[in-house]
Amino acid sequence: MSGPLGPLLRKLQAAILGKLKGAPDSAERRQLEAEFQARRQQLEGEIHRRNAELAQREDFLQRVTDTLPGMVAYWHRDGLCEFANAAYCAWFGRSREEMIGLHPRDMLGEAEYLRSRPLIESVIAGQPHQMERTLTNAHGEVRHFYSHYVPNWRDGRVHGFFIMQADVTPIKEAELRLRESNAELMRAEQFGRTIAESMPGRVIYWDRDLRCRYANQRFFDWLGKRRDEVIDHAFEQVLGKELLANRRPRIEAVLAGEPQVFEREELGRDGRIHYTWVHYVPERRGGEVMGFFVLVHEITELKEAQRELQVLNTSLGLARDTADRANRAKSEFLANMSHEIRTPMSTVLGMTRLLQRSPLNGEQADGVTKINDASRHLLAIINDILDLSKIEAGHLQLEQVNFPLSAVLDQVRSLISEQAQAKG
Repeated sequence: MSGPLGPLLRKLQAAILGKLKGAPDSAERRQLEAEFQARRQQLEGEIHRRNAELAQREDFLQRVTDTLPGMVAYWHRDGLCEFANAAYCAWFGRSREEMIGLHPRDMLGEAEYLRSRPLIESVIAGQPHQMERTLTNAHGEVRHFYSHYVPNWRDGRVHGFFIMQADVTPIKEAELRLRESNAELMRAEQFGRTIAESMPGRVIYWDRDLRCRYANQRFFDWLGKRRDEVIDHAFEQVLGKELLANRRPRIEAVLAGEPQVFEREELGRDGRIHYTWVHYVPERRGGEVMGFFVLVHEITELKEAQRELQVLNTSLGLARDTADRANRAKSEFLANMSHEIRTPMSTVLGMTRLLQRSPLNGEQADGVTKINDASRHLLAIINDILDLSKIEAGHLQLEQVNFPLSAVLDQVRSLISEQAQAKG
């Protein structure tokens, strides 16, 4: 007989047998034997009932642990497995019957057992352990576990230890993704800050409560304030109530989702008026405006250049008008002078024609011909001057006519032949 009532039954049996040995075969002895058999059957029934209850409890415990997502096992201090749930057996690719009574060396292999032996000895010595570790199962699958090694104390002595291992692979993978996401976010944020700090203008971000959540160094330099005097401070604390009242209409518009672009004048710390080009850009998240960016570009030099250009354009306009008047006066002068010169030139040509009709010797006739050619050339120049005046006035009309080329060449020869002969 087994179970906790077995020893008690054996003691009772020994006591009764002792009494029977000394008693003669009589009614009293038969009565004792009957009492013994009845008591024995009663105790055996109690033992069977208690063993059934114990089996039910063990079965319930087994079913409970088999439903757990983690691995549970119990190892005796002598190194034999006395309990394992379904997850523990599946991890090592063994049935429960194969696991019970198995030694760690047979389950892990010699090399892995030697690596785990200091941990096992420490737990058997009464030292609990908790750790994160990466394990590989019988199918080559790698998982991350959070392991508990708990010694089993009874009567001041460690009889074995429990192993409880929770699979934290999804958590570890989520942590890895979170770290990667945070790293990517930090890189993106750093990149955005680098861009903002590299911009030639001021960059500021105000949330819906009009608190400054970001500003680049140019904004701090413009205000002459430290970062801790600006970041997380309200608009009126940073820029004053007067500026807040002045800019409130545009602020309310941008918080309503309407971008604002405008030019404004600002008094700088140097006492000068600075001209800036300003953008208010709403930041939307999920269809709601969470705040707005302010981008301020200095355009003082551009405005000064525009003023200088306007002055220069005015000066150029005046100079153009003066030149136009002078040109018109010149044209009128050339036209008048050309008409004045044409009159005596016509007389010279008329007199030349009369001389050519009179009797002249060869030398005189040649001289008169040269005078006639030079006069006609001079008249052509005067006509060209008149044409120039017409061009400037926009009244010139071109015509296409035939002309004797030989006559043109003779005229050129008569004009330059004497100078050419004089030069050899």
